[in-house]
Parts: sequence; structure tokens; C-alpha cells
Amino acid sequence: VSGSMYRFNSTDGRLERLLECTMMLMEALDGRDRDQGIEYALVGHSGDDAEVPLVSFGEPPRDRRERLAVLQRMAAHSQFCWSGDHTLERVKADASAGPSAGPSSRGAGASGAAGQHFAFVLSDANLRRYGLNPRQIGDALTSDPEVSAHFVMIASGVGDEASRHARAMPPGTTSVCFDAADLPRLIKAILASAIDR
Repeated sequence: VSGSMYRFNSTDGRLERLLECTMMLMEALDGRDRDQGIEYALVGHSGDDAEVPLVSFGEPPRDRRERLAVLQRMAAHSQFCWSGDHTLERVKADASAGPSAGPSSRGAGASGAAGQHFAFVLSDANLRRYGLNPRQIGDALTSDPEVSAHFVMIASGVGDEASRHARAMPPGTTSVCFDAADLPRLIKAILASAIDR
């Protein structure tokens, strides 16, 4: 929910696609906490903070109005936050949020009744601009073997920075989305692949 998500939305629709994906996830997981024991949390990151709470574990939005309020908080935060980057901190928090972590220390992601733990981090791939090393992010993604972590970079289409970053990270942990319109389909494919493992 960074400022660049808002700033570049008029160019490639990245914020709109992020909001669509978030709604898709919340709707897909609606009721699964009760029926299948699946818990999830949504946490944003921006130049302001590495932890922008959106949905807490065990407290999913109960209806469409509450899901819309989550999207409104995301859009408002991206519009008014400072530039900067807390991607590495967010990845570290999410990828180390396995079953041994307490409910207040777990990062964003999902966990199911079968003991599976997932973390998905989306970023707009401005790593070099903020001096972030993709190898550090890769190390963080694989830091907890009990968490299946995945990093999705929404690339601007200018240059191949995102592709270079993806090649520097551990295989199978990173995807690059060159067209924001493909983001919902990519997220769905990543989820299906992670759950099938």
C-alpha cells in the first residue's frame, strides 16, 4: 500500500489490481475460518511503516461492507503515506511467522488446519531505488522452512530490474507481474501451487 502504488495507478492500474486481488482473497476465504480452520491476516507495507494492519488473524471481515472498509483503508494509506520502503522488514516478518509464532507476532499470510503456513508479499519492485538487496529478500523468504513464502513484484515495464531481482532470489519464491491486469490470475496460480505442495 505504498505511495508508488497510488502514484503509478493511473499509468498501469496497479493499485486497482491490488485492491481487486485483496477482495478476491477475502471473498474466497470467507467462512473458511469456521468451516476449514483457515486463518489469514492482511498487512500492508509502505514508506511509513513495515506493518500497516488491515485484517488480523482470527478477525476476518464478516461481510461485504467490512471488506470494502479494508480496501478503503488500503487506498487511503497509499494516497497519503510518505515515500520509502519497508519491503525487507515486511518479508522478514511474514516469512518467519510460522506455527511457533504467537498470534500477535505472526505476520501476514494464511494458515490452515493441516498445519500449512503461507506468506505472500507484493511489492512494486523499486528495490534498487531504496538500496535493497534481492538476496537479502531471498534469504528472508526461505528463513523459516515451515512457511511457504512467495514474493510478487509488480514491474513497471521499464527496464528489467524486476527480472534481475527475481533471478537473484531462490527458485520458486518469486514471481514478476509485468502487466497489473494479470495480477489476479497470477495470485490465484501462486495460491493453487502453494496449496498443492
